[in-house]
Amino acid sequence: MATPGSEVFPATLDDLLDLDRIRQIRPSYSYFFDMGDIDSLMGLFAADPVCELPAEFGGTWTGTRQLRENFARFMHGGRTKLHALHVVSNPYVRLSGPGTARGRWYLVVFHADIKNPLFRLGYYDDEYCKENGVWKLKRQRLEIAWSQLGGAA
Repeated sequence: MATPGSEVFPATLDDLLDLDRIRQIRPSYSYFFDMGDIDSLMGLFAADPVCELPAEFGGTWTGTRQLRENFARFMHGGRTKLHALHVVSNPYVRLSGPGTARGRWYLVVFHADIKNPLFRLGYYDDEYCKENGVWKLKRQRLEIAWSQLGGAA
């Protein structure tokens, strides 16, 4: 994530519209993931995506094929009952250049099938790019700050 103050801040109405479009990506990602909608989830990613994840999720995933395969393994996989809710908040999204942007989002994960549903806390650092006039997620990095599985990371 760029140091605050080093990004290009909105100067035009188009910049503000771009920022609004970008801010729709991360909540859509959470919704599609939780609903098990792999096709819509993959539609959010650029042509050459990268996901940098903690080791428990397999580390870095690259390319649409690897992302699709790995996301399918971690989604609720056809369960009739929704078991996880990924809540994202506090978007800090800035344009970083022509057709590029960066963002940071807080993450709270709840699991419905455990006694204490608060499961994880963390954040995403994202890089976005504009492909064929549409904003896409190019790179995401997930950091887990706390997990029920192991406390602070």
